[in-house]
Amino acid sequence: MSYRLTTYEAIQDNLSAATITVMLCRANLEQVDLSEQDKADMLWRIECQISELEGMRTELARLAGCRKNLSTKRKFHLRPVE
Repeated sequence: MSYRLTTYEAIQDNLSAATITVMLCRANLEQVDLSEQDKADMLWRIECQISELEGMRTELARLAGCRKNLSTKRKFHLRPVE
């Protein structure tokens, strides 16, 4: 079984699943009893994931021939996945 993402739809599915997972983790965060170590571990994991997303964003911008500093406030049109 290959885990390579070879289609736009596969990448889109994975990004959608990641978004849902993050939203579920964040939903009741204040109500979860976390130790200081738990908080530090979660912050480290979040920073790692942000770094991965920034790397992906940079690579996509390079492939698209865009300027380096893309605005994160600009919402691009997403094409529907069929």
